Amino acid sequence: MPAAVCARCNAAMKVIRTGAPVLEKFEDGNPYKLWAADLLQCPICQIKVLMNFGTEPMASHYQLGFANLVLRTMGQEQLYEF
Repeated sequence: MPAAVCARCNAAMKVIRTGAPVLEKFEDGNPYKLWAADLLQCPICQIKVLMNFGTEPMASHYQLGFANLVLRTMGQEQLYEF
């Protein structure tokens, strides 16, 4: 059974990246937690979905070096946000 199916195309979505960095934010827009997730894409319409987040964040806002880690991650690769 596929992990995810595109509701628009009825196609099984393909994993295009594991461990994609995802930044969770507070309601005011400030960084809260940094997560790793799988990035899936529909092979037909190309829509992307983040799912299968880790059980624990990679880092949280109260930890020393959190801001530097977020900035470093942003400079090295695509950082997804929610």
